[in-house]
Amino acid sequence: LEVVKTARTLEDAIRDWGCHPVVVGTCAKVRTSQPVLTTPELRSQIQNGGPHFVVFGTGYGLSEDLSTQYHCWLEPIRGGAVDGWRHLSVRSAVSIILDRLLAP
Repeated sequence: LEVVKTARTLEDAIRDWGCHPVVVGTCAKVRTSQPVLTTPELRSQIQNGGPHFVVFGTGYGLSEDLSTQYHCWLEPIRGGAVDGWRHLSVRSAVSIILDRLLAP
């Protein structure tokens, strides 16, 4: 946890990086306000270079106020539920997505 930093706002967190990353939103809701990438598409972008900043939301989504700051969305994690229920704890979603994006 030594590398973990906190910030008051998304703008502050991005500014602390000292660069201009691709900002990717992800949450349980399907979004269409910006392009939606599949996990393999985002993985390919990350592997081809350039910083990416992934913002994780909850089952209730992310604030619409922030959506203009995202360059794209990552598709939600799809589970095996017949009724389409997709809610996971954020920590579970983060671990699944990071594995899919960064594992060798």
